[in-house]
Amino acid sequence: MEKLFLIFSSDQTLINEWNFIEYFDKKLFEQINGFGARIDFRNYMALRNNIIQTKKIPTGHFEELLCEICKLTLPTGYDKIILTRIQTEIWDKRKKYCYVNLDVRKVIAKLSENYCLGLISDHKEYLELLRRDNIYDLFSFVVSFHEDVIGEDEKEKILLVLIKKANVIPSNCVLIGSRLDTDIYYGNKLGMMTIRLNDSIFSLQSPKNRYEIPCFSVENFKEIIKVINNSIA
Repeated sequence: MEKLFLIFSSDQTLINEWNFIEYFDKKLFEQINGFGARIDFRNYMALRNNIIQTKKIPTGHFEELLCEICKLTLPTGYDKIILTRIQTEIWDKRKKYCYVNLDVRKVIAKLSENYCLGLISDHKEYLELLRRDNIYDLFSFVVSFHEDVIGEDEKEKILLVLIKKANVIPSNCVLIGSRLDTDIYYGNKLGMMTIRLNDSIFSLQSPKNRYEIPCFSVENFKEIIKVINNSIA
Protein backbone atom coordinates (compact mmCIF):
# COMPACT_ATOMS: atom_id res chain seq x y z
CA MET A 1 0.00 0.00 0.00
CA GLU A 2 1.26 3.47 -0.92
CA LYS A 3 1.99 6.04 1.76
CA LEU A 4 -1.13 7.96 2.80
CA PHE A 5 -1.49 11.48 1.44
CA LEU A 6 -2.78 13.78 4.19
CA ILE A 7 -4.54 16.92 2.95
CA PHE A 8 -5.09 19.79 5.35
CA SER A 9 -8.00 21.74 3.99
CA SER A 10 -8.97 25.29 4.98
CA ASP A 11 -6.76 27.55 7.01
CA GLN A 12 -9.07 27.37 10.03
CA THR A 13 -7.68 23.88 10.54
CA LEU A 14 -4.10 25.05 11.06
CA ILE A 15 -4.46 28.64 12.26
CA ASN A 16 -5.91 29.68 15.62
CA GLU A 17 -8.44 32.43 14.86
CA TRP A 18 -10.22 32.72 18.20
CA ASN A 19 -8.61 36.01 19.28
CA PHE A 20 -9.36 37.50 15.87
CA ILE A 21 -12.97 36.29 16.02
CA GLU A 22 -13.42 38.02 19.37
CA TYR A 23 -12.08 41.26 17.88
CA PHE A 24 -14.22 40.86 14.75
CA ASP A 25 -17.47 40.38 16.66
CA LYS A 26 -16.88 43.41 18.89
CA LYS A 27 -15.87 45.59 15.94
CA LEU A 28 -18.78 44.64 13.71
CA PHE A 29 -21.29 44.89 16.57
CA GLU A 30 -20.04 48.43 17.21
CA GLN A 31 -20.27 49.34 13.51
CA ILE A 32 -23.79 48.07 12.80
CA ASN A 33 -25.18 49.75 15.91
CA GLY A 34 -23.38 52.94 14.96
CA PHE A 35 -25.37 52.86 11.72
CA GLY A 36 -28.65 52.28 13.58
CA ALA A 37 -29.08 48.50 13.85
CA ARG A 38 -30.33 48.63 17.47
CA ILE A 39 -29.37 45.03 18.31
CA ASP A 40 -27.86 43.82 21.58
CA PHE A 41 -24.78 41.60 21.66
CA ARG A 42 -26.71 38.48 22.61
CA ASN A 43 -28.92 38.79 19.54
CA TYR A 44 -25.92 39.68 17.41
CA MET A 45 -24.25 36.40 18.43
CA ALA A 46 -27.43 34.43 17.79
CA LEU A 47 -27.64 35.97 14.31
CA ARG A 48 -23.96 35.34 13.57
CA ASN A 49 -24.17 31.73 14.73
CA ASN A 50 -27.28 31.09 12.66
CA ILE A 51 -25.53 32.34 9.54
CA ILE A 52 -22.69 29.87 10.15
CA GLN A 53 -25.01 27.01 11.08
CA THR A 54 -27.14 27.46 7.97
CA LYS A 55 -24.05 27.74 5.76
CA LYS A 56 -24.88 31.08 4.19
CA ILE A 57 -21.23 32.02 3.69
CA PRO A 58 -19.82 29.77 0.93
CA THR A 59 -16.14 30.73 1.28
CA GLY A 60 -16.12 31.23 5.05
CA HIS A 61 -14.23 34.50 4.84
CA PHE A 62 -14.98 37.04 7.56
CA GLU A 63 -15.65 39.73 4.96
CA GLU A 64 -18.44 37.52 3.66
CA LEU A 65 -19.81 37.04 7.18
CA LEU A 66 -19.67 40.80 7.74
CA CYS A 67 -21.74 41.49 4.63
CA GLU A 68 -24.35 38.87 5.53
CA ILE A 69 -24.81 40.28 9.05
CA CYS A 70 -25.12 43.81 7.66
CA LYS A 71 -27.73 42.72 5.13
CA LEU A 72 -29.85 41.23 7.92
CA THR A 73 -29.59 44.17 10.31
CA LEU A 74 -29.32 47.30 8.15
CA PRO A 75 -30.87 48.81 5.00
CA THR A 76 -29.57 47.75 1.58
CA GLY A 77 -26.08 49.00 0.76
CA TYR A 78 -24.69 49.37 4.27
CA ASP A 79 -22.75 46.13 3.93
CA LYS A 80 -20.52 47.73 1.30
CA ILE A 81 -20.14 50.93 3.33
CA ILE A 82 -19.04 49.10 6.49
CA LEU A 83 -16.81 46.66 4.62
CA THR A 84 -15.01 49.53 2.87
CA ARG A 85 -14.70 51.34 6.18
CA ILE A 86 -13.06 48.54 8.18
CA GLN A 87 -11.70 46.01 5.68
CA THR A 88 -8.10 47.20 5.93
CA GLU A 89 -8.30 47.08 9.72
CA ILE A 90 -9.72 43.55 9.54
CA TRP A 91 -6.76 42.43 7.43
CA ASP A 92 -4.30 44.04 9.82
CA LYS A 93 -5.93 42.54 12.91
CA ARG A 94 -6.05 39.10 11.31
CA LYS A 95 -2.26 39.25 10.97
CA LYS A 96 -1.93 40.46 14.57
CA TYR A 97 -4.31 38.07 16.33
CA CYS A 98 -4.07 34.84 14.35
CA TYR A 99 -1.28 32.40 15.09
CA VAL A 100 -0.20 28.77 14.75
CA ASN A 101 -0.85 26.63 17.83
CA LEU A 102 2.12 24.81 19.35
CA ASP A 103 0.19 21.54 18.92
CA VAL A 104 -0.02 22.17 15.17
CA ARG A 105 3.75 22.58 14.89
CA LYS A 106 4.40 19.33 16.76
CA VAL A 107 1.72 17.29 14.98
CA ILE A 108 2.63 18.41 11.45
CA ALA A 109 6.30 17.73 12.11
CA LYS A 110 5.49 14.25 13.45
CA LEU A 111 3.12 13.36 10.62
CA SER A 112 5.62 14.49 8.00
CA GLU A 113 7.99 11.75 9.19
CA ASN A 114 5.65 8.97 8.04
CA TYR A 115 3.19 10.49 5.58
CA CYS A 116 3.15 12.79 2.58
CA LEU A 117 1.40 16.08 3.40
CA GLY A 118 -0.61 18.44 1.22
CA LEU A 119 -2.21 21.81 1.92
CA ILE A 120 -4.93 23.91 0.33
CA SER A 121 -5.09 27.52 1.44
CA ASP A 122 -7.54 30.42 1.34
CA HIS A 123 -5.43 33.20 2.85
CA LYS A 124 -2.03 34.44 1.70
CA GLU A 125 -1.26 35.83 5.17
CA TYR A 126 -1.86 32.42 6.74
CA LEU A 127 0.72 30.86 4.44
CA GLU A 128 3.10 33.53 5.68
CA LEU A 129 2.43 32.42 9.28
CA LEU A 130 3.24 28.82 8.33
CA ARG A 131 6.46 29.94 6.65
CA ARG A 132 7.44 32.04 9.67
CA ASP A 133 7.00 29.06 11.99
CA ASN A 134 8.93 26.71 9.66
CA ILE A 135 5.86 24.58 8.98
CA TYR A 136 5.20 25.42 5.33
CA ASP A 137 8.13 23.36 4.02
CA LEU A 138 6.80 20.24 5.75
CA PHE A 139 4.05 20.12 3.12
CA SER A 140 5.18 18.40 -0.05
CA PHE A 141 2.39 19.94 -2.13
CA VAL A 142 0.55 23.23 -1.65
CA VAL A 143 -2.28 24.72 -3.70
CA SER A 144 -3.75 28.11 -2.86
CA PHE A 145 -6.70 29.98 -4.30
CA HIS A 146 -4.75 33.21 -4.84
CA GLU A 147 -1.57 31.68 -6.30
CA ASP A 148 -3.23 29.04 -8.49
CA VAL A 149 -6.00 31.38 -9.73
CA ILE A 150 -8.89 29.19 -8.68
CA GLY A 151 -12.26 30.64 -7.72
CA GLU A 152 -12.81 30.66 -3.97
CA ASP A 153 -16.03 28.64 -4.28
CA GLU A 154 -14.31 25.85 -6.23
CA LYS A 155 -13.12 23.64 -3.38
CA GLU A 156 -13.66 20.45 -5.38
CA LYS A 157 -11.51 21.82 -8.21
CA ILE A 158 -8.67 22.81 -5.92
CA LEU A 159 -8.67 19.33 -4.36
CA LEU A 160 -8.43 17.79 -7.82
CA VAL A 161 -5.55 20.11 -8.68
CA LEU A 162 -3.74 19.06 -5.51
CA ILE A 163 -4.10 15.29 -5.98
CA LYS A 164 -3.04 15.66 -9.61
CA LYS A 165 0.11 17.49 -8.48
CA ALA A 166 0.81 14.78 -5.91
CA ASN A 167 -0.03 12.00 -8.41
CA VAL A 168 -2.25 10.15 -5.92
CA ILE A 169 -5.71 8.63 -6.04
CA PRO A 170 -8.52 9.92 -3.75
CA SER A 171 -8.95 6.58 -1.96
CA ASN A 172 -5.40 6.92 -0.64
CA CYS A 173 -6.02 10.43 0.70
CA VAL A 174 -7.17 11.68 4.09
CA LEU A 175 -8.70 15.13 4.16
CA ILE A 176 -8.55 17.05 7.44
CA GLY A 177 -10.80 20.11 7.67
CA SER A 178 -13.14 22.10 9.87
CA ARG A 179 -16.08 22.87 7.57
CA LEU A 180 -18.73 20.29 6.76
CA ASP A 181 -20.14 22.02 3.68
CA THR A 182 -16.84 22.51 1.85
CA ASP A 183 -14.04 20.46 3.40
CA ILE A 184 -15.78 17.28 4.51
CA TYR A 185 -18.40 17.37 1.75
CA TYR A 186 -15.93 17.41 -1.12
CA GLY A 187 -13.50 15.04 0.55
CA ASN A 188 -16.24 12.44 0.94
CA LYS A 189 -17.65 13.12 -2.51
CA LEU A 190 -14.26 12.44 -4.09
CA GLY A 191 -13.85 9.19 -2.13
CA MET A 192 -11.33 10.30 0.49
CA MET A 193 -11.26 9.47 4.18
CA THR A 194 -12.24 12.57 6.17
CA ILE A 195 -11.43 13.95 9.61
CA ARG A 196 -13.28 16.93 11.03
CA LEU A 197 -11.52 19.22 13.51
CA ASN A 198 -14.11 20.75 15.83
CA ASP A 199 -11.88 23.48 17.24
CA SER A 200 -13.10 26.28 14.96
CA ILE A 201 -16.05 28.61 14.55
CA PHE A 202 -17.47 26.09 12.07
CA SER A 203 -18.05 23.53 14.82
CA LEU A 204 -21.53 25.11 14.88
CA GLN A 205 -22.36 23.30 11.65
CA SER A 206 -24.33 20.03 11.57
CA PRO A 207 -24.44 17.54 8.68
CA LYS A 208 -27.24 18.11 6.18
CA ASN A 209 -26.51 15.19 3.85
CA ARG A 210 -24.41 12.01 3.77
CA TYR A 211 -21.40 13.74 2.24
CA GLU A 212 -21.19 16.12 5.20
CA ILE A 213 -20.76 13.30 7.71
CA PRO A 214 -17.04 12.96 8.52
CA CYS A 215 -15.45 9.54 8.86
CA PHE A 216 -13.87 10.73 12.10
CA SER A 217 -14.14 13.82 14.33
CA VAL A 218 -11.57 15.20 16.75
CA GLU A 219 -11.84 17.93 19.37
CA ASN A 220 -8.23 19.08 19.21
CA PHE A 221 -5.33 18.89 16.79
CA LYS A 222 -3.32 16.37 18.83
CA GLU A 223 -6.01 13.71 18.32
CA ILE A 224 -5.36 13.66 14.58
CA ILE A 225 -2.21 11.54 15.03
CA LYS A 226 -4.08 8.92 17.02
CA VAL A 227 -6.92 8.67 14.48
CA ILE A 228 -4.57 8.34 11.52
CA ASN A 229 -2.19 5.86 13.14
CA ASN A 230 -4.78 3.70 14.89
CA SER A 231 -7.87 3.88 12.68
CA ILE A 232 -6.77 4.70 9.12
CA ALA A 233 -3.16 3.76 8.35
